[in-house]
Amino acid sequence: MLFMHLHSKGNVVNSIFWGLWLFPLGMLVMRSGFLPRVFGMWLVGGGFGAIIAVSFRGTLRPAIPRHGVYDFAAPALFRN
Repeated sequence: MLFMHLHSKGNVVNSIFWGLWLFPLGMLVMRSGFLPRVFGMWLVGGGFGAIIAVSFRGTLRPAIPRHGVYDFAAPALFRN
């Protein structure tokens, strides 16, 4: 059970880094000119949404189910 709990905490840490890498990628897309700037803005917005969802899930309300947070943050994460 210890390792199952550690795996869950590892997924939270992984999700933080997953959201953080969207910031520099979004900035590169906005500055490159190869793709429209709106894609870069979506990436940066998705990074904010991911960080908010992970911090809300991992720190503020760890008892709620994981799918509930991502359903709540779906507009910010640009997911269906």
